[in-house]
Amino acid sequence: MDIALIEELRGWLMLCLGVVGGAVGLLTYHRGQNQRKLENSFRMIQLFRDSISNDDFEEWIELFHAASEPAGAKHGCFVSEGGQQIPFRALYAEGPPDNGAIDRISQVFDLVAEQARKRTLDLRIFYHKYGQLMDTIHAWLSTISETDGEPLVKVLYPSFHWLYKKNKIPSDWNCRRYVYCG
Repeated sequence: MDIALIEELRGWLMLCLGVVGGAVGLLTYHRGQNQRKLENSFRMIQLFRDSISNDDFEEWIELFHAASEPAGAKHGCFVSEGGQQIPFRALYAEGPPDNGAIDRISQVFDLVAEQARKRTLDLRIFYHKYGQLMDTIHAWLSTISETDGEPLVKVLYPSFHWLYKKNKIPSDWNCRRYVYCG
């Protein structure tokens, strides 16, 4: 065999091995990133559990029922124990009726949304666990407008608002239901 032919075959073999090695490396990196996203999702769920007390969760449940149509609530309001229509803005006034629970929950959701924005977690896993809370709190905070007309959720929790504005949560995602109206 000619030495030039052997060198050419050697070059082609090295190229093929390099391409295969590069493809395996990229595949391994991609799978590692997916595993990291999965682990981060479960860490965020644990962070939520550690950050939000049962009292905060119970406050959300009470507000959920009080803000429902069967309770007689108008849009953008919830019904107090005395039967008065109270706008959601009261949740951000001095001495809020929920003792700041919605604000604390929203802060964690904003942190989760920031991580979803950076693509460091699988949002679908977190949403499956806490989607009902996310949907209702975002809807409530979207009814509150700042003086410049911007929704309060956009001003205080920009990443949380971004998730809904950019449709990062598709309507076909399922989530756990904690409470029902009625």
